[in-house]
Amino acid sequence: DLQSDMSSPSVVTPPVTERVLTVQFRELAGFDVVHYGLWFERIREEFPQFTRQRRLPPIIEQFPEGPQRRQFQVGLEWGVPRGRSVFASGGEEAQRLQQLQPDRFAMNWRRDPRSQDYLGFTETRRRFAEWFEKFGEFCVQQRLPEPVVEICEVIYVNHIGVPKGE
Repeated sequence: DLQSDMSSPSVVTPPVTERVLTVQFRELAGFDVVHYGLWFERIREEFPQFTRQRRLPPIIEQFPEGPQRRQFQVGLEWGVPRGRSVFASGGEEAQRLQQLQPDRFAMNWRRDPRSQDYLGFTETRRRFAEWFEKFGEFCVQQRLPEPVVEICEVIYVNHIGVPKGE
């Protein structure tokens, strides 16, 4: 079921189970563990759950081949590791996530498995832009550099079932 207006097509019931919008920027000098907590205080009402995860490796663009993820990386860190924090909306099935690390800001939208409701790309992009602007303001208030975007990425996750025996 494809619907279209003059600006972009949209699918009424797409198989998309998750969409991620992310920006990678120059690593924020001075960004430290305290900033995760300060950001969490600002977003806690909408994203009350918090976890720490391994940092995502940087995406390096090499032309003409296109974006490449580093497959192997070795490094040494002193003190508290500066990984990635993931903030989730409430409930067992957290439908919205924010991910933050010193060089990346991302938001995930997951489809509620109990509903056919689907947040289209235009609305997803608008909400992402609002939150990223708030993060930029947070950086200024914390006397951190403003994020200088290097790469933008959109990821779609589809779960397509394979019938038994195929």
